[in-house]
Amino acid sequence: TTIRFQPLVAGLRVLPVHLMPKLRLSEASFAEAGEGEPAWKPAAFIQEDKEEDGDAAVVFPEGLAKGSTVLLRLVYKGDEVLEDAGEKNFVVGARESWYPNLGVFSDPADFELVYRVPAGSEIVSVGRQVESHTEGAQMVSVWKTDHPVQVAGFNYGKFKKVERTDETSGIQVEVYTNPGTPDIIREINAALRGGGEDFGDAEFEGGGGGGGPTLGNMNTSRLAESALVDGVNSARLFTAYFGPLPARHVAITQQSQWAFGQSWPSLIFMPYLAFMTGTQRSQVLGFRGQGLTDFVDQVGFHEFAHQWWGHLVGAATYRDQWLEEGFSEFSAGLAVQHTQGWPQYDRFWRERRKNILDRFPGNAVAHNDAGPITQGWRLATQRSPSAYGAVIYSKGGYVLHMLRMMMWDGSSQKPDERFIAMMQDFTRTYGGKLATTADFQAVVEKHMTPGMNATGDGKMDWFFDQWVHGTEIPRYKADLKVAPGEAGKYRITGTISQQEVSKGFRALLPIYVEFSKTESARVGVVPLVGDATVPVDVQIALPKKPKRALVNARGEVLARE
Repeated sequence: TTIRFQPLVAGLRVLPVHLMPKLRLSEASFAEAGEGEPAWKPAAFIQEDKEEDGDAAVVFPEGLAKGSTVLLRLVYKGDEVLEDAGEKNFVVGARESWYPNLGVFSDPADFELVYRVPAGSEIVSVGRQVESHTEGAQMVSVWKTDHPVQVAGFNYGKFKKVERTDETSGIQVEVYTNPGTPDIIREINAALRGGGEDFGDAEFEGGGGGGGPTLGNMNTSRLAESALVDGVNSARLFTAYFGPLPARHVAITQQSQWAFGQSWPSLIFMPYLAFMTGTQRSQVLGFRGQGLTDFVDQVGFHEFAHQWWGHLVGAATYRDQWLEEGFSEFSAGLAVQHTQGWPQYDRFWRERRKNILDRFPGNAVAHNDAGPITQGWRLATQRSPSAYGAVIYSKGGYVLHMLRMMMWDGSSQKPDERFIAMMQDFTRTYGGKLATTADFQAVVEKHMTPGMNATGDGKMDWFFDQWVHGTEIPRYKADLKVAPGEAGKYRITGTISQQEVSKGFRALLPIYVEFSKTESARVGVVPLVGDATVPVDVQIALPKKPKRALVNARGEVLARE
């Protein structure tokens, strides 16, 4: 691996290098970049035992000049980056440290990647393939990125490919599936037949109970079309809401890890579960297979959204990680709404609300009580081991949902127009950069509606202090009645209470009228401050007689029941 870098300080002698400890360095050399062949000089390196402190570092013989352009060449080897999962299925185990680097997700760089693999096997990589040829028993492919990216990744195996270009966004979506059957499927089939084999740390329940039908030979390529449709829908929807991507293609690849997806720039790993039918999931996982339906339906949208949140716009620190994970979670909800309708979008946020507010087994406190969003990975402690995902993903996404609904204009032909303008401004301003929560707040303040100016100072401190930097969650009580009013209007009367919050807590709580189980309309917003009960007495024109009035029908404000 050759790394080109510039020292930002004078006299740099020791350079930490990120590398999987089981990959062992054997040589380090450096040269001053310039025209012609580099004049390589040896450099010392430090890499202690892989079982002890395997962090690596290069030690230069003398301090490097500030602002100089230096080439660093490292030679290393190891055989534990890939795990053979059977029949040309492989698991890429080292995701961020399979090559020496100076910091993934914090140091965007241009990459040129040259892969040499046994003929008959294939590589799908970050970047764009610019060359492919055979050298003896090896297949050699060269991939280049067209712009700096924060991390490089690849998938390896034997693949079948389907592809389609979304004409609206101009993004070409490719789906790669493996025609073989991984070893884990054979083990599951043996267990379902009653063969008595252990297949994985009680992860699978084995719905067959022995002697029942097996999964047979898996054919994941049959479900490639479904993944392709989700990918094309993601490309079109997220481009419309968040703006264009610098890359014009995204590859979605099958991998042999069950429930773990991951997104690289222009390359997505989809969990093996996503390429199984619902019947197969239930057969293998018992009752839990049915519960994984939502995960399978949404994981592709979430991982595709990382092309914007994480790869186009990165998080500056761990305190800003919600700008990647929470935004991708919101994006998955947005895709659910556009592919399955508003009722499923509402259910999506009800499930996230439960995840935020409930105390799950193994946690001493409810997830939300573990700390605010800005605690990042520090939320995961012995007292709250699962709080990180609930707060960063679910609550982080809910924050964006609340902003969207505050900006929603139901009277417009384009009710999301203001929200879209804000999100595209954010990606234009911080595309290719690392953004902070304060950066995002500043963009929100540029696009805030008059109603969002709750404190009259043109700032959104009130919102971000409560929902991003704080942990308060209100409870609402509404006692509202609807009756015929004057001049053909309807009169809504009663009270609305906000409870269990501090005296300065603010909310903009929407009021709805419901005409039927499937039809309702937002008719107003009530500002609330602190623990308070406010009277409601308003007359409005409606197209027909409502059945009742209610508040927060779409969960626009995260609240306790």
